[in-house]
Amino acid sequence: MQSVSSAGPRASGLGRGRPGPPADAVHRAGCCDSGCRRSGCGARAAGGGLCVRPCRLVPRSVQTDVRSPCGPGNRGGPLMDNRIWTVLDLLRWTTSYLKDKGCDSPRLDTELLLAHALGCTRLDLYTGPDRPLTRPELDRFRGLVRERAARHCVAHITGGREFHRLRLHTPAGVFVPRPETELLVEQVLAATQPDERFLLLDLCTGSGNVAVSILAERPAAVGTAVDISPVAVRTAADNARDAGVSDRLNVIEADARDYLSRATETFRFVTCNPPYVPTGEWDGLPPEIRLHEPREAVDGGPEGLDLVTGIVPLLERVLVAGGIFLMEYAGAAQTPTVRRLLASAGFVDIEIGKDLAGEDRFVCARRSE
Repeated sequence: MQSVSSAGPRASGLGRGRPGPPADAVHRAGCCDSGCRRSGCGARAAGGGLCVRPCRLVPRSVQTDVRSPCGPGNRGGPLMDNRIWTVLDLLRWTTSYLKDKGCDSPRLDTELLLAHALGCTRLDLYTGPDRPLTRPELDRFRGLVRERAARHCVAHITGGREFHRLRLHTPAGVFVPRPETELLVEQVLAATQPDERFLLLDLCTGSGNVAVSILAERPAAVGTAVDISPVAVRTAADNARDAGVSDRLNVIEADARDYLSRATETFRFVTCNPPYVPTGEWDGLPPEIRLHEPREAVDGGPEGLDLVTGIVPLLERVLVAGGIFLMEYAGAAQTPTVRRLLASAGFVDIEIGKDLAGEDRFVCARRSE
């Protein structure tokens, strides 16, 4: 993290160690369909894909018909006709189609959807670019494209998302993990040893991406994950099971404030990715978020900090002396309030971390000893 104040002995290690996600983390995570929650943020995944060979031109017959694959008056469009469609034909045509529909990263979206329809990896698409699709495969792919054109996010369509070396379930109704949140995971890993035992509390866990990722790389650590959403709690439990950490992660359905007010256990680390978008920015969010993400996981109230103002004063009940609190938030407009809240609650060594676009995105603070 980039520090804006002097770091104490426990917090200073959080800026060193692991350098954070690689530069291509955005592509790897496949998060380009919806980007950051904050309106106007530039932290979106780049377009384009994992092309390892030049794309040949689409056949002339395909180029002359670029209507919707399921639009009115087109009898289903070119994907419904009897011509033979190869992998490369579909990559080219669908990329153009999704671009026309306003998708931010049409090539990557196309690769992810086609790989899902065929049950292969993105790299596999380019090792057999001339392979023709069967009619059932084409029908399956067409359904996925229709959903993406309606601005459903890719992770909800495919039901999964890569996050910090794990493949996580991301069904509809669960907030989709973003690549920048991997930095929360990296900060905890940088501050601990591989065989170190510690207790972790993850508030607003969503899919469980932060807690599960940390426990997957710290086999002696034990965690508790809290979320108010029943769907999120079930999903986090499923992801913990698939990652082999369910015996070390207790997933609890509760409001974070209620949990903190009655908790009896103390933790060395508390992580939190709360709803932090100001209500006034909701209508300006991308359709993938505004129409298809759970609003309670995004809308943070008038200033975007309703939940944060409720949980910060309660953290002293659950953090050990010298324990570390790590939280994601909206950006520079919220930084002064976040710093003030933490300082008022007795936190020291308050550091602000940047996301992949260079925006304020995280805070790290140490409870005074």
